[in-house]
Amino acid sequence: MPVLQALQSAAESVAPSDAADALAALRRALTGGDSVADALHSAAADLPPMTIEMIRDAENDGRLDEALPVVADYLLDAAGHKRERRRGKEVSDAWDFACKRQSSAR
Repeated sequence: MPVLQALQSAAESVAPSDAADALAALRRALTGGDSVADALHSAAADLPPMTIEMIRDAENDGRLDEALPVVADYLLDAAGHKRERRRGKEVSDAWDFACKRQSSAR
């Protein structure tokens, strides 16, 4: 499936949200002739700058097809670590609360 068609399908398949808006903006930028890196930079401002540069370098070297799965894995891994850290903090906070409550009950 061509990229622009895939972006259109993805934007239509998600509920109206920031993600749907970003996909539509990305599609418009690519249709307008922007490079993938420039389109991502403007449409998905919360992407880490390093990922944009990785894509820009791959685009310039003609290796975009190789780089996109690597970048996707990196972003998924980073998101997983964020979830784990958040979950760890919640457990830590719950433990601290329980300990303080037990101490004040004595």
